[in-house]
Amino acid sequence: SKKIYVAIDESVHSVAALNFTLNNMARPSDIITVIMITDSEAEREVKIAHAKTLIRALADPNHTDKFFAVRVLCSERAGEAICKLVDETQPDILVLGSSGKSHLESFFLGSVSQYCIQNANCPLVVAR
Repeated sequence: SKKIYVAIDESVHSVAALNFTLNNMARPSDIITVIMITDSEAEREVKIAHAKTLIRALADPNHTDKFFAVRVLCSERAGEAICKLVDETQPDILVLGSSGKSHLESFFLGSVSQYCIQNANCPLVVAR
């Protein structure tokens, strides 16, 4: 079995990344960990509930409880938090949604996807 991490937020690009993972990459024996970032400890439960709602909406109901986990990290720097988790836990692959920003916006503002592409120490897929 593979350890697959899918980093999501509330964007449609994140939903596409989770959907892509479920439909194209994951096998029943794989462990999928949905990762969300919050900058406030008070939002942790809200993020967990959001992730579980997405999983229920997209996953095969026969497998939902068998191979999913949810991790919510508290950080103001999502890319750094994701890459640190990857370093510590060594997943087989990390899946992200595209940032949805234009090239110019990404250049000036940066993006979590771009940061992870440059810094994550595991194979990475950016899904659209």
